[in-house]
Amino acid sequence: MSAKTQGEHEEHGHAFRAGHITVCYPSGQANEYTLGCLIPAIEQELPGWTIDRSISHLGPASRPGSVQWSDYDQINWAALKSFPQETLFNAYPIRKALIRKNYLIKAVEAYAVKKKPTSVDEAGWHAITIPKSYPFTLSFSDELDELWADELYELAEELNTNVPLEGKHPKKVWILKPALADKAQGIRLFRSREELYDIFTEFERLEELLEEQSQEINDQQQDDQGANDEQRQTWVSVSQMRDWIIQEYVSNPLLIDPAKPETYSTDKSIDRSSFHKHHLRVYVLAVGALSVYVFEDILSLFSSKMYTLDDLSDLGVHLTNTCLQESLSGGGGGGSTGEKPQVTVSIGSHPVQVLDQIDSILANLFSFVAQNDPINFQLNPNCFEIFGIDFLVDHNLKVWLLEVNSGPDFSQTGDDLKPTIKRLFKSTIAVLKSEVPLLRRPSPTEAQFLSKSEP
Repeated sequence: MSAKTQGEHEEHGHAFRAGHITVCYPSGQANEYTLGCLIPAIEQELPGWTIDRSISHLGPASRPGSVQWSDYDQINWAALKSFPQETLFNAYPIRKALIRKNYLIKAVEAYAVKKKPTSVDEAGWHAITIPKSYPFTLSFSDELDELWADELYELAEELNTNVPLEGKHPKKVWILKPALADKAQGIRLFRSREELYDIFTEFERLEELLEEQSQEINDQQQDDQGANDEQRQTWVSVSQMRDWIIQEYVSNPLLIDPAKPETYSTDKSIDRSSFHKHHLRVYVLAVGALSVYVFEDILSLFSSKMYTLDDLSDLGVHLTNTCLQESLSGGGGGGSTGEKPQVTVSIGSHPVQVLDQIDSILANLFSFVAQNDPINFQLNPNCFEIFGIDFLVDHNLKVWLLEVNSGPDFSQTGDDLKPTIKRLFKSTIAVLKSEVPLLRRPSPTEAQFLSKSEP
């Protein structure tokens, strides 16, 4: 019997293996964590399929399986259009409308203009709440002078009026983010033009220092440079970033104690002075063109230090990125207070008001972007993708959309929460079997996705 009759299909020189799932990720501890959750889920939920583990440094498999569940850069896209009914991919080929911060801001602004009701009482209006934002392009710090009169003109006006009262800090705080960076890289807080300029000049100074020292800075040099550990760990090359955003900092986050679920409320009688800032990581599954599912287990990621606005340079106070917290705590998973910076809060512990806002934001966001920016979010019926979407809840329980992450680093979840990621993958496969005929097989697993939106 020929290879083709055994399940190998070929057309125009391309071949793939029917009944096979190609799994290809670069080597490394982070991806071993992901594979440790993904492979058992596939084996349990798709027992009739063969898993092909490819070696990523050799490039995409020459004969991939009809299902490819791999790192984005390892996916063999040749079969995407040639075999739309016989292949399945775990990513959309283009989705920068969502995952690039500057694109996301433009999408939300366009949504607000197009969907805003004619009256405040009009039914069906649900805002996508995102902090006030200013996208801009900058390669060198001295370009700021021109930007104040152009892309950042409105921000300049805000900063001019953001003067401190006697003995107090200025009213508003702003946060700088590179549009394409992740894991807290390049994020800084400031209150004035001068502080923003200092941030960019410090980035350039650190870059020059690294170049001079051949990418190595010894301990004595670090002591002499005046930048704290967090700033060194999160510096970025200004000239390579180019695209940036500045957002009004949500300075009134809901501070809670992860060990006391009852503090997840607006109860004014609770003393929150020792509590920490947190943000919510929501996993969302997008399938085909287009169904959107929200995973029921929401992660709460906490800063490592008690919240205060007194020191904007202390990133351990203001940033809740797990990768930053683990680094600052020596990799032990605990912050400076001894609390874990990341815990799972069961969905029953989240106020309904918060959950409703999350569902509404996600439904409106995916629906609007899919319909209005098909160039930068290209849907395909034989694609699916898990996104990690971050939200912030303020002390009034208002939910703010922060960012959309493709290829989320599941390893940052930690060993304690590994069962959560395993459930995520099992639930993903269960949903896919209900949506994609290619995977349809009987299974006892019930998907743990709480809600579904049909944009």
